[in-house]
Amino acid sequence: MRRRWLEDAVKASKLGATPSTRFPRDLAEEVEIHLPVFLVKIPGLTTHQIRDWLAQRDIQVDAPQESRAIHGCMVAEKEHGFIFWDSRDPVDVQRFTLAHEVAHFVLDHLLPRMKAVGALGKRICEVLDGDRPPDIEEGLSAMFKRIPLAQVKLMDRDSSGAICVGKVDASEHRADRLAFELLAPADRVLPILRGVPRKEGVAEMASRFGLHPEEAESYAQVLLGPKHRPFSIQKYFSEEEEE
Repeated sequence: MRRRWLEDAVKASKLGATPSTRFPRDLAEEVEIHLPVFLVKIPGLTTHQIRDWLAQRDIQVDAPQESRAIHGCMVAEKEHGFIFWDSRDPVDVQRFTLAHEVAHFVLDHLLPRMKAVGALGKRICEVLDGDRPPDIEEGLSAMFKRIPLAQVKLMDRDSSGAICVGKVDASEHRADRLAFELLAPADRVLPILRGVPRKEGVAEMASRFGLHPEEAESYAQVLLGPKHRPFSIQKYFSEEEEE
């Protein structure tokens, strides 16, 4: 069973309204139809290439001082998003990168914005867009209703690219989970994994849904748990003895 937040994210993305029957999924085509997102492929993508591409269009972003290579990135600007990815990456890596960045747009920008507008009215967009600070009433309402009025900075990494902010780490895990769901819905994957050796099921899943083998293994662990579960003495006792 999918968690509520995951169901809400799939619904908000509009990418699950008419579930795909063709896999691997051509997510780029669907994203351009359903989401206010611009897709940008750049060979040998770096953080400074993203900064410069946006600067040419009068969009300023905070980028690390030292340029570093990345697979992909999402930048939100008001109600729109820009998704960048490295066109030199293998096709399966590009596929997951796009899904991961789409997930960031939905989870970290679109859904919080929808929640804020629903609770505080459309005028709150002026605050979300950075045009003005929130007034006292808006600030208190947002605090009590747990509505974020500022975005998580997902490029907060050290010079090596390692995540260095707890909120960013949590956001990455959620984006991965939604990306998996968009590319390979759990209700399609579980029948493939069950009743066969893990290695065989993961290979079949990777082939059918166009996932990199390492990503397919990670997804299998999300759905089925780790291959080797930790030792537990409970298995040696019957239910009556445990009670």
